[in-house]
Amino acid sequence: MSWSSDLKDFIQKLLRLQGRVEKNSEDITSIREDLDRLAQILNQVARTVRDNEAKISENEVRAESRHNEAKLERENLVLRLENELLRLENRLHTAAPTTLESQSSTQRQLPQNNRKPDA
Repeated sequence: MSWSSDLKDFIQKLLRLQGRVEKNSEDITSIREDLDRLAQILNQVARTVRDNEAKISENEVRAESRHNEAKLERENLVLRLENELLRLENRLHTAAPTTLESQSSTQRQLPQNNRKPDA
């Protein structure tokens, strides 16, 4: 082989390599652009996740508050019911002796009223 054919081969290889370098540079630029777009999307997703976490947290607080309010309302109703039952029991206890006394006097009067007149 001659030096001219070696030089020719060398120049051809150099041109092929130059083409590959340019192609790789274009690919790298395209990949960088894709990475930038991907980073923007990931930032947007991260913001959305943070916003959703905050909303979920707020909703959990509200749900717990509603649960506590409902629990307090149930407890209040139970207390009111117990109070009314105690009042009723108290009324029954205070009314019972009076009722018994009136029943006793009524029973005492019945034999007198039901007597047949002596003929």
